[in-house]
Amino acid sequence: MDYFHFNNQSLKVLQLTWFKLSHTALFVLSTLLVQQGLARQSLPVTNKSWNDDTSSLHFAIISDLWGGRRSAIFEDAVAKLNLLQPQFVISVGDLIDGKSYDSAEINRQWNEFDRDIAPLQMPFFYVPGNHDISNEVMEKEWRRRLGQPYYHFIYKHVLFLCVNTEDGGNGGIRKDQIDYFRKAIGENKDVRWTFLFMHRPVWQGKGQRQEGYEQIESLLQDRRYTLFSGHHHTYLSSIKNRNKHFVLGSTSGGSDLRGEKFGEYDHITLVSLTKNEPVVVNLKLDGIIKEDIVNDSSHTVTQCLINGSWLYPLPIVADSVHMPQLSGKLVLQNRLAIPLQVTGQLNSHKDIEWSPATIDRTVSPGTNDTIDVTLKNNKGNGIRLDSIDQLPVKLTGAYLFNDYNYSLAAQKEMLMSWKRIAVKVRSASEAAGNMQEYRHTLYLDHPEFIKEPWYWTGKDDSEIRFQVSCDEVNSYVTIEVKDDQWVAGNADRGDGILFYYEDKNAAQHSVMIPVSEEVPANKKYKYTGDIKIVSALAGNVFQVQCTLPLSLIKKADNSFRINVAYRDEDQLPKKETAILYWKPLWKTQEDYVDSGVFLSPLK
Repeated sequence: MDYFHFNNQSLKVLQLTWFKLSHTALFVLSTLLVQQGLARQSLPVTNKSWNDDTSSLHFAIISDLWGGRRSAIFEDAVAKLNLLQPQFVISVGDLIDGKSYDSAEINRQWNEFDRDIAPLQMPFFYVPGNHDISNEVMEKEWRRRLGQPYYHFIYKHVLFLCVNTEDGGNGGIRKDQIDYFRKAIGENKDVRWTFLFMHRPVWQGKGQRQEGYEQIESLLQDRRYTLFSGHHHTYLSSIKNRNKHFVLGSTSGGSDLRGEKFGEYDHITLVSLTKNEPVVVNLKLDGIIKEDIVNDSSHTVTQCLINGSWLYPLPIVADSVHMPQLSGKLVLQNRLAIPLQVTGQLNSHKDIEWSPATIDRTVSPGTNDTIDVTLKNNKGNGIRLDSIDQLPVKLTGAYLFNDYNYSLAAQKEMLMSWKRIAVKVRSASEAAGNMQEYRHTLYLDHPEFIKEPWYWTGKDDSEIRFQVSCDEVNSYVTIEVKDDQWVAGNADRGDGILFYYEDKNAAQHSVMIPVSEEVPANKKYKYTGDIKIVSALAGNVFQVQCTLPLSLIKKADNSFRINVAYRDEDQLPKKETAILYWKPLWKTQEDYVDSGVFLSPLK
């Protein structure tokens, strides 16, 4: 019975019954009367209705567990969910580590998660993330254990849509899933609210670039709904199509944990739906956080500080390897419409001291500020650049925004190099032979730029070295690569060396030299314009020599500019490709003046 209804006859019965009740029964009845507002005048209570609406909905959401799971966090979350007692719990994906084609390993990971979730005292709804379904083997295991990876259900006259953003083991939402939700949405037009759950926030795409979700989104345009997603491990509350959209943080997944103001914290999200719109609150495992702690406005501020884009030390290219001192510049870039405060101490490193050593600058909105710095050796014997190739620069940036002080340190590296003199040789064969001399050889142990850096694990993955030499007529760039897995290549894929050079008019050119298993042990010659390329694959070494006429590349100041890169593709168990650049890729924002400049040893 939702409400008590009293008439005159009912009150007479109550009066006759009143004297027959025990003290305990009196207490129970008086409580019921209070619930109907009939005895409030005798109790210290405000004049509000009891919060006992049987249609009210209270559920909890957990976010990413993987992408660097930290131990004991999720187990603690499960225990505290039991204390909170929501009606049910739902996820936004990344419940296991995944990244495998091995059915036994995938099964082991799911068994581990099921053990972790078993103590939960209420229903738990699984929603897949890219770690849970990243290939066809993992999707098959999901279907075997859990059934359809996308689904919907109705609870308390509310529609719940659980979307699979990894349809078919790949990113996106395919036609079958779109058709499924078109039917589910069409058949449930009179629900009082709609909730959507997905892993990757594909709703953040623009126009038609939402990987198929835009078709589901169009079906919701005439109703109120709330959407929850994850994947980025960084919290965001946003408004789209007049409805709230959330990217949740983490519930033990990898995070720098820079705090709730930066959207990086472990949390549980609680959602309550009564007669009006949902109330969303985030509970850290040690506290409660309001839902808009990171919103569309503050997100710009926090992301600027997180990625450190405001700090850019200009690389230094000295005229020679040994300098009495160096002059450099620190560029402070404030792209926001509020002032940026920059403070910090430039610490000495390897006997090198900075001047000025203390920084305290306010950068006006939408402007850049450049700080000129001088670097000296405190022992007075100058700086040798062959013993140091970069210096750490650590400063703190701060914004005052909406009465919050957002402050975070950024550390960047000031790259340091010099205009190298090419090795003097008498022939191309001598240039190749000098490869064993360490003092003339450059190693890509620390590439200045890497495309897809997470796919390169260091020298054991692929090792690249090269040298630059000259005779009277030509310059020779000899490159050697060792790779743990050779993948035959062409211009678009596979292993291969990328060689870049500037001609004497500063026009830039590039050549791709793919690794091919068909290359015989004796050398195979190729020509690209005036450039002669010799390549050979023998055992675990791929060697390339590029011959460039000095008349083509040498500028008036006796210099020429080159760059070397290696495209390393590994295909087990899944294709992963990294490109390692000695110097940043030309015509990008990371490029800088005089990178990769050599001087001819001959005038």
